[in-house]
Amino acid sequence: MEKDDVYVELEELVGQEAATRLTEHYSGSSLYFPRSIGRNRRHRKIKEEFKRGASYKELARRYSLTERHIRRIVHKRKPKASQNNP
Repeated sequence: MEKDDVYVELEELVGQEAATRLTEHYSGSSLYFPRSIGRNRRHRKIKEEFKRGASYKELARRYSLTERHIRRIVHKRKPKASQNNP
């Protein structure tokens, strides 16, 4: 993919003004977008919907996941803070 192709693709995704601002600000930089960003947001939404009464089956259909996967997401706890950290 050519550099100009990347700009055109960015422009299509976010619009010309935003693409210009992003390239002016981040030119010469390497940006990394971890996959977990979207996944974490999706998991929060699933947990919220479950708390409001959505069933495992409903959530599985809505998010194209298995009920088993939904159960893992809903019941996964946040890691406890280390006792050595203030």
